[in-house]
Amino acid sequence: MGYHVVAIPYPGRGHINPLLNLFNSLVSDDGILVTFVVTEEWLRLLAAEPRPRCVRFASIPNVLPSETLRAADFPGFIEAVNTKMVAPVDQILDGLESPPNLIIADGCLTWAVKMGNRRDIPVALLWPMSATMLTAMFHFHLLEHNGHFPVDLSERGIERVEYLPGLSSTSLSEILGGFGGNYSYTLSTFREAISFTPKANYLLLSTLHELENLAIESLKSEFSILVHPVGLLLPPLSPAPDNLKPEYTRWLDQRQENSVLYVSLGSFLYVSEEQMGEIVAGLVGSGVSFMLVARSKAKRLREACGEGLVVEWCDQLGVLSHASVGGFLSHCGWNSVKEGILCGVPFLTFPIAADQFLNGKMIVEEWKMGWRLRKETSRDCVVMRDEIAAIARGFMNGEDGRVKDMRNRGRELSLVLRNRIVQSPQSNIIKAFLQRVDLT
Repeated sequence: MGYHVVAIPYPGRGHINPLLNLFNSLVSDDGILVTFVVTEEWLRLLAAEPRPRCVRFASIPNVLPSETLRAADFPGFIEAVNTKMVAPVDQILDGLESPPNLIIADGCLTWAVKMGNRRDIPVALLWPMSATMLTAMFHFHLLEHNGHFPVDLSERGIERVEYLPGLSSTSLSEILGGFGGNYSYTLSTFREAISFTPKANYLLLSTLHELENLAIESLKSEFSILVHPVGLLLPPLSPAPDNLKPEYTRWLDQRQENSVLYVSLGSFLYVSEEQMGEIVAGLVGSGVSFMLVARSKAKRLREACGEGLVVEWCDQLGVLSHASVGGFLSHCGWNSVKEGILCGVPFLTFPIAADQFLNGKMIVEEWKMGWRLRKETSRDCVVMRDEIAAIARGFMNGEDGRVKDMRNRGRELSLVLRNRIVQSPQSNIIKAFLQRVDLT
C-alpha cells in the first residue's frame, strides 16, 4: 500500500530545511510520496539543490514580493503567511490525484490544523524551534499570573524565573528579549499557534532527549496528543571531493586546526549597519582568523575585513565540520545551534530575535559550550568593537583552560548526538505516523 504525505513549511530557510530533511532517509521503495508545498520563490531556490527521491514540489504564489520586505516588516510577513497561503494550499489539496494520508505542517501554521481537521486528514505539526522555547510559550500564562508580563526589560530583565515547567532558572530577558520593545504582534502569533497545537494529532519536535530532556518530558505531560522528538533534522555530513571543493574550503584547508572563527548571523533577520560595522572592526582588531557569511553585504564588507574571508553563502554544516574551525559566532537560530553542536564547535552567542536568546542561554549555561558576546539584557544595545575584539581573542585562545573545557565538552556532546542519529533513522518515524503510530 502506498502512502501520500503533504508537507507545508513556513516559507523561510530555517523552517523549510528541517521539514525537508525529515524525509532524507526515505527511499522510493518505502512506498511514500511527499508533496512538498513551497512558494514560487522557494521553488526556484530549491530547484538546484538535492532533495529526497520521494519528494515532489508543488508551488503557490509568494506571500510578499521580496526578502527585503520580509526582513523590514517581520510582523507584516507573519500576517501575510497566515492569510495569503491558505487559499492556494487549499487549491493544491483539491487538485491532488490521491488524497493525503497525513499532513505535516510547520508548527507556526495554525490554519493548516484547521484545514486538516475540516478534511478529516490527520495533522502532525513540526515545531521548528527548540522544545524549551515551546514549553516557555505554552506556559506563558504563568508569567502573566506572576506579574512577569508585561514588564520593562531594561529594569527587570535580569530577574530569574524559577517556576516555568520544563525550564531551568531563566532570566526574563532570555524569555522575552527576542521579541523587542514592541513584542505584541509576533508574540501573540506565537501564542496563538501554540494554542492550536492540541487540535492537531501529533507534535513532532526537532530535537533529542540528550539536548532538551526536561522540556520534552514537560510537553509530553502537558499535551493530550502524542509528542515525539524526531531528531536534529539536518542534512547528512558528506565532504565534497577534492576536485569539487569550493574556494572557501580551500581557504580553510590552509588554516591551522581550531584557528578559525566562523561568523554567521542567520539567513533572514539582520543586525543594524552600525552593529555589523562594530563586529567587523572588532574581529579585525582581535587578530583572530575568521570567515564571515554576509550575504548581500559581502562585496561591501570584503575590504573592511582585511585578511578575513567574506562569502555570500556557504555549506554551513560542511564549514562547521572542518578541522580548522574552532568557534562559531552565531545568532543562535535553532538550526545553526543544532549544526554547531553536532560538529562540536563552541559558540560565541549573539542572539537577535525570537527563540535565539533562550537558545543562547542553553548553550552557555546548560550545555556549557559557549560564551556570550551579546548579553541577554542588551538586545537593542550595540556591542562595541573593543569588547568584541577582547572576547573573540580570548574565546579562540586554545591555551586557555576554559576554552579547552568547552572544546572537550563539544567533542563529547557531538559524539553522543552522532551515535543517536545512527540509532534512530527518520524513515522509521515517518512510517510509524503513517501507520497511526506504534513507536515501541
